[in-house]
Amino acid sequence: MAFSDAPKMAQAPYGQQVAEQSSGLSPKVLEWNKQANAFESQGTYGKAAELWEKVLKALGPDHPDTATSLNNLGALYSNHGAYAKAEPLHLRALAIREKALGTDHPDTAISLTYLGLLYYVQGAYTETEPLLKRALAITEKGRGSDHFDTATSLNNLAQLYEKQGAYAKAEPLHLRALAIREKALGPGHPDTALSLTNLAMLYYNHDTYAKAEALHLRALAIREKALGPDHPDTGESLFNLAGLSYLQGAYTKAERLYLRALAIYEKAHGPDHPDTALTRDLLEQCRKALSKRDSGD
Repeated sequence: MAFSDAPKMAQAPYGQQVAEQSSGLSPKVLEWNKQANAFESQGTYGKAAELWEKVLKALGPDHPDTATSLNNLGALYSNHGAYAKAEPLHLRALAIREKALGTDHPDTAISLTYLGLLYYVQGAYTETEPLLKRALAITEKGRGSDHFDTATSLNNLAQLYEKQGAYAKAEPLHLRALAIREKALGPGHPDTALSLTNLAMLYYNHDTYAKAEALHLRALAIREKALGPDHPDTGESLFNLAGLSYLQGAYTKAERLYLRALAIYEKAHGPDHPDTALTRDLLEQCRKALSKRDSGD
């Protein structure tokens, strides 16, 4: 249900939207950071936003971690659809980093990515592409062509091309990202499973279901082993496989997979979380299709 992975969202807009981490902060501010991340993961966006605002006020305009907090708050607003609030925060974070760290610093690439993905979720692909390309170039230069951060940048650009229907451009970027992660992190690492999932979604969207299923199954096996059978990422793989089965008319199989994913999401996120609600709705849709088929209608 993730844009894939930049500075999370499964089959959603931003990618691997993990909040940036701050260091060297007071215990009180660190606790606010921790609580904000927890509220955001629970889908309690209002409380998370209040805490990010408190962090920004405590830091002031000139603190080194201000850009990090601006990006975190901006990402929260964007995830909640408040794009007009998000844009000035990401622009301010980028300006701070370009001035303090330079235009070619890896942290500047992170801010470019946040801004690019903000435009991506609004369908402003012309504005997105140069930002993601610039982020990739900075990351490759600063981190190296085989670094896992480079894999993330490759993945984000691939997602953009995929959204535009440019599958021939997207596939080699996804394949390169997967190769980097397998080499740098290992074939059983959760981030490798993420690359497998991203490539699988490319094939899924291109109606190449056999390739997509094989990759989703690999991702599921990695996540079950590395993260456990009840982890939300395991739920995501089950969800993806369920959708693939449904599209191919395998409703009984899809129902079983949706049930497993729903149990994981309810336990991890609660009954009212967007992922839980979406899975519940799709399970109901699957059951209706199953009932209609069995009744011969």
